[in-house]
Amino acid sequence: MQGPLQTSKYLISCDQEEPKLILWDAWGLLLHQSVYEYLLKTPAGSQTRESIYEFVKRSEGFRLADADKLNVMNWRPSSAADAYAMIEECGRRFNRDEHLEACNEDERVQEFLDMVKEVLPPPPPKAEAEEDGGAEPEPEPKPDAMQE
Repeated sequence: MQGPLQTSKYLISCDQEEPKLILWDAWGLLLHQSVYEYLLKTPAGSQTRESIYEFVKRSEGFRLADADKLNVMNWRPSSAADAYAMIEECGRRFNRDEHLEACNEDERVQEFLDMVKEVLPPPPPKAEAEEDGGAEPEPEPKPDAMQE
């Protein structure tokens, strides 16, 4: 799918006798690489096509919008609080089952979270430095130094 910027880059390249790498092409490659590296660090980075297809198929009973499915696949909620934050009108969607019969909302959310945990692979492990924000842990004071 080509947008206006890509189309204009193509036209500029075709006007030249010898195709050259223009600044926008280099920027696009750099941007593409940056986005790819970022996504590898998110829960979306460890997913496969099969897991995504399975998630979409099994989530039909939860009456999620496409945007909600995308949020869940990108961020992989692990708690009810995560699910409520990412799914629009979560309470309304989870208070009925796939047959539109009333059910316990909390149980339904937990059922959804269990399905997410089962179908989507776990997020990639974070390096300790990334978790701490790159800061080194402060040494704990010695007990005898505290008594002085």
